[in-house]
Amino acid sequence: PYWIQSYQETFSAFKHMGLWEYCFENFRYPYYQFDKLFDGCHHVFSGEFHVI
Repeated sequence: PYWIQSYQETFSAFKHMGLWEYCFENFRYPYYQFDKLFDGCHHVFSGEFHVI
């Protein structure tokens, strides 16, 4: 069970968010200056998602 989940029909890069993790699938943050895709589930305080 997650707090927020995206619907399958929306084809969103955001998948779900829980209390301690966020999950994305090939998400590109538009304000990040480097060409990086965020993919998979990571801890809220991980260095991977600090730019988002």
